[in-house]
Amino acid sequence: MKKLIVVSAVVLGAVWMLRGDSDKDEDTGVNDGRNQVVNRAWIDKIPENMRTKIDVFIAQSDPQFGAFQTTSAYEGDYSVFQWHGGGGKLNIVMLQSGKKHKMQGTVSRKNCKEFDLCMTLKGAPRGAKKYYSMEDWVIDGKATPERIQAFIRAKLLKAKAK
Repeated sequence: MKKLIVVSAVVLGAVWMLRGDSDKDEDTGVNDGRNQVVNRAWIDKIPENMRTKIDVFIAQSDPQFGAFQTTSAYEGDYSVFQWHGGGGKLNIVMLQSGKKHKMQGTVSRKNCKEFDLCMTLKGAPRGAKKYYSMEDWVIDGKATPERIQAFIRAKLLKAKAK
């Protein structure tokens, strides 16, 4: 479990590094209080063991990059994209292939299992159809890889204990 958390934290840390040193709090219209698609870490489930693969989705607002990752403690792969949009709609360009996709993320607080938030993601080129997040899984300009790793570890362990 610890290795899986570290792997997820590495991905989140890589996305954090894409942010640079910006302290801007730019409102892109995607996080309107009801639809918190960006600047948040999303996973499709809590891993049952070290071999359980999970899907991770992250889209950040400054700069507008994101990633899909499928990973376990022992292996994983990821795809990075650039995006623009608002209101839960993300028009993405996959950086490796140049392919364009139109996605729609709908966030809810209902039927989210042991998580605070759940998101249905339509039109994604890979990953899960439904993701989950916790209220404090926010990626901001003050997030460091250590802080991200710590809150993911704490939240996954708390959710696993329920």
